[in-house]
Amino acid sequence: MIEITNEQDITFNVRVVYRGGSYGLNDELIYQNDEPLVEFYDTRYKQADTDCGYRGQFICRYLLTTLQDHTDRWPETTTLALLGGQPQWSITGGNVREAVKYALKGMLAVRDPGSEERRLRRMLKSALNKIDSLEAEIQQLKTMGGE
Repeated sequence: MIEITNEQDITFNVRVVYRGGSYGLNDELIYQNDEPLVEFYDTRYKQADTDCGYRGQFICRYLLTTLQDHTDRWPETTTLALLGGQPQWSITGGNVREAVKYALKGMLAVRDPGSEERRLRRMLKSALNKIDSLEAEIQQLKTMGGE
């Protein structure tokens, strides 16, 4: 799990659920699909003795590809509303890239390399390199004053 902080200084836990992982209310469900889920929690409400639990208040979950498909189109200042009608529960394009990068790195760590797995690893590494390149371009634009 990683933490990201949005423009309103609200910190979210980002958790990735892989095949065979537990999720849902009280982690009572077992995830059966190959494509990972990316979950977001508001850390302002994390307490072990509440319904929110140690991760914080659950906000939403996305399929990784849903987030990944948009990482190259979301500038740093674009926001993604995690829950409609709750403006404080939004994250920036940079936050989305952090979450996607974290999930992709996790996929590399949990996969066993067979021939199909090696192909997937190459694709994942390519996606990570693309995100790194986008972040470098954004940083370069910021230093040049072209934000």
